[in-house]
Amino acid sequence: MLPTVWLRDLSMLSYISAGGVIACVAVTVAVACAGTFEVGFPNHGRLVNFHGLPIAVGIYGFCFCGHAVFPNIYASMRNKSRFSHVLVSCFLICALIYGSIAVLGFLMFGDDSESQVTLNLTRGRLTTNIAIVATLVNPFSKYALAVTPLAAALEEVLPIESKSRTFLMWGTLIRTLIVLSTVIIALVLPFFGYLMALVGAFLSITVAITIPCLCYAKLFSDRIPLWERAFISLVLAVGLGSCVAGTYSSLKEIALNLAR
Repeated sequence: MLPTVWLRDLSMLSYISAGGVIACVAVTVAVACAGTFEVGFPNHGRLVNFHGLPIAVGIYGFCFCGHAVFPNIYASMRNKSRFSHVLVSCFLICALIYGSIAVLGFLMFGDDSESQVTLNLTRGRLTTNIAIVATLVNPFSKYALAVTPLAAALEEVLPIESKSRTFLMWGTLIRTLIVLSTVIIALVLPFFGYLMALVGAFLSITVAITIPCLCYAKLFSDRIPLWERAFISLVLAVGLGSCVAGTYSSLKEIALNLAR
């Protein structure tokens, strides 16, 4: 993934990211085919598991929080007036893909579902190989786009002319260190589901739910009707509750796995 992080042109990254869209569709189709022709849909699991709900909320929040990339995408668009249409379309497509995988995984494996449903699939089968390859393509295609805002923010701190060769060298070093730090974290904390739930509950839900509601309530406090204030308060309560419960549960699970 490192060479993709060195790219600074978002128009080039968009072609790489398109591969991630194809990979997501390929994973969904492969899992559906595995369930239809190989595993079946026995569904022996519980429909609602309240014990795992905080972890699920954290993972769900993580999946829908790409907000750091939005300014870069908006700035790179040729027709910026269609940005809202792009966001709505993206969130609907993501909800459809994530929901499909969740339902398929539950119907196929129930309570035995792993953090990634591909880990449950039978090894050596064509559908399993396609799903695993597509899963590997996903981070390769999306990582650079997600990291670019962080790298750009760190580069702004450099007291160097942005178009100089020295700036490019330091920028390349910063981007390389970001990739290395990600690899180190992945090796030290190999608990994909719980780590994703922690980031989703502690950071993503805060960025996506709590802070926007607080900012909106502050900016338009004199124009918000009573029913809208009540709705915002409800959303804030849900966001804060999900943040606290999800963070506690994910940290507890990570601690238990580290102790084993």
